[in-house]
Amino acid sequence: MDLNGVLKKYTDWARPRMRPAFIIIGTQKAGTSSLFNILKTHPRILAPSHKEIHFFDRETSYNKGLRHYLSNFPIEPLRKTGHITFEATPSYLYYADKVAQRIQRHLPGTACVAIHEITGRTKDPRLKYLARGRYSEQIARFKACIPHDLLHVHSYLDLKKDTSLFTTKLCEKLGLSPIQADDPILGSHANKRPYMAPLDKTLAQELYTYFSPEMERLKDVLGFELDIMEGHG
Repeated sequence: MDLNGVLKKYTDWARPRMRPAFIIIGTQKAGTSSLFNILKTHPRILAPSHKEIHFFDRETSYNKGLRHYLSNFPIEPLRKTGHITFEATPSYLYYADKVAQRIQRHLPGTACVAIHEITGRTKDPRLKYLARGRYSEQIARFKACIPHDLLHVHSYLDLKKDTSLFTTKLCEKLGLSPIQADDPILGSHANKRPYMAPLDKTLAQELYTYFSPEMERLKDVLGFELDIMEGHG
């Protein structure tokens, strides 16, 4: 690396970084990759270095400090441009017991966006997936730390049904202009890896039966009903 390159690397490190205006906190396999790729095309949004930063949920990263976290984001412009940045780490919701407090401590004023889905397709429905499905507990922890107007909880089914309408409403909540309805990005699906094979109908029904009380608890926490059971019936 020549002298100019060394100087640029040093000055870039020394300059302040943008802080995320919002964070997509979950959940996994619920459209977060698609939403991330859609939002990063917005003219007012500057994307981070990569999607899943895993700062607030992994001790090895968190212990490196906030400066390490912010190094993943664009350099703060010398002049105010109205641009914002964001990140998306879907596992943040699962680790809500520590992540919610950490976000509020280090990034007060940052909005949190959660997308939920319960599907009849999963590798280990009785163990891992059921644990990750305790949405009411996870959302309650975020509600205890994040101001009401900064916590946005949505259903993946709405994103899947009408991507344009979903992103328009979300952008409005985030103080952004809508993405044009004819933008090709709205018809893309960033994460096309398939789910595991569908469960048999009996086991799928057991999952839905298991989650019914959870849906009621989630309704109590949110104050409204969120339809996140895909394919039920």
